[in-house]
Amino acid sequence: MTRRLAFIVLLCVFCSVPVVTATASIRMSEEDRTQVYIPGKVYEFNWLVTGSDHLTVELRSAFDDRAVLYDPDPGGGPRQIRFTISPPDDLEPGIYSTRIIVTEGSTEGFVGARAKVQTSVKLIVLSPKPLVKAGLNVRDTAEGEATRGELELRSWSEVPTANVYADIVVRNPNGEDITATTTPVTVAAGATTTAPFTLSTEDLPPGWHTASAVLHNTGEGGTETTSKEFRIGSLTMNLISYTQRLSAGSINRFTFTIGSNWNQQLEDVSGIVELAGASERTASIKIKPFGEAKLTAYLDLSDVAVNGSEDYNGTIKVIARDGYEDRDISTFNIKVSVMEEQLPTTDISPEELQEPKTYNIVIPLNLMTILYLIALLLIIINVVLLLRKRR
Repeated sequence: MTRRLAFIVLLCVFCSVPVVTATASIRMSEEDRTQVYIPGKVYEFNWLVTGSDHLTVELRSAFDDRAVLYDPDPGGGPRQIRFTISPPDDLEPGIYSTRIIVTEGSTEGFVGARAKVQTSVKLIVLSPKPLVKAGLNVRDTAEGEATRGELELRSWSEVPTANVYADIVVRNPNGEDITATTTPVTVAAGATTTAPFTLSTEDLPPGWHTASAVLHNTGEGGTETTSKEFRIGSLTMNLISYTQRLSAGSINRFTFTIGSNWNQQLEDVSGIVELAGASERTASIKIKPFGEAKLTAYLDLSDVAVNGSEDYNGTIKVIARDGYEDRDISTFNIKVSVMEEQLPTTDISPEELQEPKTYNIVIPLNLMTILYLIALLLIIINVVLLLRKRR
């Protein structure tokens, strides 16, 4: 009897322990992953892969068949692998990547998962002549305020590029150009630097605008053009959507969504909804720059009675708290249909209510379910045997 009780306890403990999955980890040795291109050079890399007895190594390179993998034991355990890259001589300036992917080939345990690790080697190709590429960043700003930005200048050259500057241009609605010029800079070989600028937004209305940068003395080709959109904000709101139908004779949940046209976060925004004699204010929220938000008010239409449906005109006023005072931001006119009060209905017919219900219970048949069923069966058998022995 004592043995059977111990066996039952052991089964219960076994069933309470989750299935453990044996998943190997894969490690790669550290090595310099960035190389500068030298014409005619063959690049060789040695890597150590560990963590499992079954490891598959794969190479994916921008150089296709010029990247060759030497694997002494494909699909085997921990080992050192080697691969070489033989770039062609006519490479354009840029970054060329080669990815090394290591996948665990088999797993252990009841439930298996295949580990995969990948890393990359980058080959930077520089031009023997001066060459600079640029990126443009322009910050959003408020109406009437100047905007700031910067040029990100990157050298793709083995030699310095001197006297690099840019003209920044934005065109206003009258067809006139608003310009700014960056201070000339020298970009060191293979380096990155920035050139800041300030651009007036006078006569530019709120909304989206495009700034164009014409770079001079960039090396090959002499000039380069890049552009970036930016936005001028105004302290106004857009009404995106609102509840279209309400029910008479009850308290209604009324929601509306607004979009901010302001370039800064608004910390304390609320709305006042006035409709059919009801006036309610929403809770306060925060709205991110040029973001959207949903507000909710509960309108008491208990004293409103309609025959069928009637349209009511109302307003939504959006307010921002400025210190200790409310500041009206935008007001919107709305039209909402107020419906005659309806009793709750059901989609179930009286005939369906009289019919007996049948339910299908589906038990997923997986490994854990089978183990629990076997354990339960063994427990029942042992309990029955114990009861018979007592008799």
